[in-house]
Amino acid sequence: MLNLPTSFFLQVKNYDNILLSAINTDSLFSSLPIYYALRKLGKNVHLAVYSQTDFQKMPDEAQPVVVSQVLIGANSIFNKNPGDYYPEGDLAKWLKETQKINTNVWMFRKTGANQLRISYKQLIERFKAQAIILVDNNFESLIQLPEDGFGKSVDGHINLASLNSIEIPKFLISTGFGVEKRLSYYNILKNISNVNKQGGLFGSCSLLNFMNCFKFYKDAIANSWNESEYNNKIIGAAEGEFVDDETIHLISPLINQYWFFNGDAIIYNNQLISYIEDSVTYDEAMQEIFPRIQAVIGDRKFLPY
Repeated sequence: MLNLPTSFFLQVKNYDNILLSAINTDSLFSSLPIYYALRKLGKNVHLAVYSQTDFQKMPDEAQPVVVSQVLIGANSIFNKNPGDYYPEGDLAKWLKETQKINTNVWMFRKTGANQLRISYKQLIERFKAQAIILVDNNFESLIQLPEDGFGKSVDGHINLASLNSIEIPKFLISTGFGVEKRLSYYNILKNISNVNKQGGLFGSCSLLNFMNCFKFYKDAIANSWNESEYNNKIIGAAEGEFVDDETIHLISPLINQYWFFNGDAIIYNNQLISYIEDSVTYDEAMQEIFPRIQAVIGDRKFLPY
């Protein structure tokens, strides 16, 4: 099992009901080792994701649990045709059929932070959640202004903004360090050091190929969403691969490390939240975010790999 940092374990040990929420589909699958570890500790863990799935194009005979137009729970009931994109349903089916875990994978439609906040509150109430753990698999949630924002998406910032005013213990777990070369990981490390100085870093641990949670994760990827490039890089790193080729992302032992943060500390340092926390639609949030994260004011530095 993952060697969870002691300081993080002490934070969550008294919470029985935990909402484990991913900022995108890649991060949903990257959260599975955490899901496995927390369940082994006896926690009731509920999976959620800020989804890339088109809610209007569900597979045939899909019967998700519908809470609202922007919040549904994927389950194992559907018939998938070639070309269907429904990784949440694929994961729910794999969990039920191979792991005997009958659970929904909750899907937030891509909205602005204000609407996402409503959906978060609905799940917190539904499950009597005592804590939220947000998972980000390329550290984009740690980008700060005036740094460049050449990340995969802006979803981490929207999720943080939606959680800002919710009174519940919050945590961020980031993995995949170095998986996207165009990001300035130099600046991200600087930001991690600042959070550590503030007391918001709980530590880190490595996902390794002999762990049961790794097998759980790898099997889920192989059977549910094997086109996940980021997760396949994390799996490769956990199995000892090292690749530094300009044509692909870097694979190194840093990628398969999981870093644990106090969520409120990350929110406190995020300079985009005030611009987007009242956004209703995803487009509104992007219109506020992109001009700011693309405006490079300082020098853009990279690690000397």
